[in-house]
Amino acid sequence: MPVVQNEPRFRPYDGRVHGVLYRVTREDFEKLAKREGGYVVQELQVQTYDDSQYNALVFVSNPLFKLPQEVIPTEKYLARVREGARDNYLDPAYQASGWDRVRILGRLGA
Repeated sequence: MPVVQNEPRFRPYDGRVHGVLYRVTREDFEKLAKREGGYVVQELQVQTYDDSQYNALVFVSNPLFKLPQEVIPTEKYLARVREGARDNYLDPAYQASGWDRVRILGRLGA
């Protein structure tokens, strides 16, 4: 039986990404790049909550890398994302923006 949704699964993308900006050595960045598959590295200008701007190397999903089906994140992964957002004082509106819906939709197979 298909799941009927009355609202979009996720808010429309507004061009903003929430996260933590780290200063790492070139050696450590190269180690991260080896561990992260399916991404390309891009240099972007990022703006922090206090309106400071930085040039940063970021991992962006590779548009050529397609999964055979949608992958729902595990509870363990979502818990770590929530914990990191809370521990790093990310925008409360972002923290309340649908994490539980991701979990529920994953269980429903939607």
